[in-house]
Amino acid sequence: MARDLLGPEGTGLLIPISQKPRRAWSKTKICCIVCAVLVLLLLIGIGGFFIYISTYKADTGDVDKWEDFLAGDTDNFETMTGSYELVAFDDHYQSYLEAMGIPFFVVPLILSGKERLNITVDEVGNNVTIITITDWMTRTSNFKFGEMFEMQYGKDSMSGLMYNICEQTSKTEIFCKSEEREKGWEFESVLAFSYGGLVNKRSFINNNIVTKKYYKKDGVATQDERFKKPTTVAASPDDHSWLEFNDSEEDWLNDDEEW
Repeated sequence: MARDLLGPEGTGLLIPISQKPRRAWSKTKICCIVCAVLVLLLLIGIGGFFIYISTYKADTGDVDKWEDFLAGDTDNFETMTGSYELVAFDDHYQSYLEAMGIPFFVVPLILSGKERLNITVDEVGNNVTIITITDWMTRTSNFKFGEMFEMQYGKDSMSGLMYNICEQTSKTEIFCKSEEREKGWEFESVLAFSYGGLVNKRSFINNNIVTKKYYKKDGVATQDERFKKPTTVAASPDDHSWLEFNDSEEDWLNDDEEW
C-alpha cells in the first residue's frame, strides 16, 4: 500500500489525476460576442460623430479679404458669364441653413463642402442659366429676367418648391425674390458681380437672417490690381454735398420701392 503511494516501483513520482477536456465555444456564443463588439464600435463611431457635429466650427474663409476684393471697382467688369468658386461665407450662413430646416448633422457637411457656379447670361434674349455644383448634387436653373419660374429644392421629406422671379437691376447686379408658398417663406437674393467674382447676399425675410457668400471668378488672380477696391477720398467734415441725391440715386430708390 505504501509502495503505491510512492508511485510506480517506489520512485516517489505521483500519478497525475486525469483532467476533463475543455469545452469549445459554440458558434452561437462566438456570434454573440462578435455582434457585441461590432455594436460597441458602431456606438463609439456614432458618439464620435455627434461630438464632432456639436463642436464643429466652420472654416468661413477670409471674409474681410473677399469683402474688400469683391466689393471693388466695377469699371473693368466685362460679363456675368463665367465660372465661380465659393471661397468664403459669413457667420450667418449656418443660421440661414438651420432656419430652412436642414438637419443639424447635415449642416457641417454643407459648410465644409465645395461649391461652384457656372453662369451663362444671354443679355440679348434675357436668358440665364445657373448650374450649381456641390459635393452632393448638381442643379441647373434656367430662367428669363422678369418671368416667374419654379425650382425644386431638397430631398424626400425636406423637399419643396420655390417660386422665383429675377431682374437685372444694373450691368453688374441681379435681384431675385423667392417664396415657398406651402411654408410661407419669403427670400431675397442679390448677385453683385465685379471684375474678380461675385457676392451672393441672401435674406430670409421671415427669420430676419441676412448672409453673404463670396465667389472668385476663374482666371482672375487675387494679385491683379483691377481686383482690388479703389481708394476713396474722405469727404471734408464741412462738406455736406454727400447728403444730396443726384438723379441716378433717386432712380435707384424708386426702383427699390417697387420690390
